[in-house]
Amino acid sequence: MRYEKIRVLLIEKDKDELLKICSIVKNETDIEIVGVTCELKYLSDFINRLHVNIVLMNIRLVKDTEKVKVIKSVTEKTKAQLIILNDQIDNRLIFEAFIAGAICYIDKSYNHIPNVIRLAYQNGHLKVLMLNLLSVRSFVA
Repeated sequence: MRYEKIRVLLIEKDKDELLKICSIVKNETDIEIVGVTCELKYLSDFINRLHVNIVLMNIRLVKDTEKVKVIKSVTEKTKAQLIILNDQIDNRLIFEAFIAGAICYIDKSYNHIPNVIRLAYQNGHLKVLMLNLLSVRSFVA
């Protein structure tokens, strides 16, 4: 099945955060949010059923002890690229997220989210780390 737009699943529980992200992405002609959930139990099935290209996940929804396991379940059981959203820079979690297969780890600089989605989709073989508004670093996977 071929789609014209980048298909994004947003995993977020905070309604204000959700509205901010959706309002920015809705004006993008090449990106479509095809699902929103805060339920992680059937995440892999949900991703595959919706033919998701990108998973945009607020990592705060996951218990600290489960974060790497959840990241691996997305990256190993689906074809989707995983972008981790976090409002804090946690060097240990960044490292573990990349080792587990996440493609991006970004702060909640909302206006940059569409470009990060495009970059992750177009360059799935690269791991991109965006620490703040001014710095983007790429690592070959």
